[in-house]
Amino acid sequence: MRFGMSFDEFVERACAMSDSECDRHLRSQKWFLTDAHGLIPSFIGRLEFLAEDWARLREQLPCLGEVGHVNRAAYGMNRAEHYSSRALALAQDRYAVDFSLFGYERA
Repeated sequence: MRFGMSFDEFVERACAMSDSECDRHLRSQKWFLTDAHGLIPSFIGRLEFLAEDWARLREQLPCLGEVGHVNRAAYGMNRAEHYSSRALALAQDRYAVDFSLFGYERA
């Protein structure tokens, strides 16, 4: 990785590394959230539905406060608009298990 590299080059390099080789920010979610028995948490919230998911958590944990900042940019974001077709294919292949585990459709 280097300063000034194109996004496509960044995606290509990030996707060439396995979870055990890369920085934690680039690891798949499955690396953190699964074990030999499958998915560890019983609830997975999604940034795209932060306010709604937080409200569901508050029903079970009333001690939680109101949701703070909601990233409106994540709502309705089309991944395909930000990736070249090659970079999108690489990212979807690299994180295919995450797409499946967490219900994201491939673009």
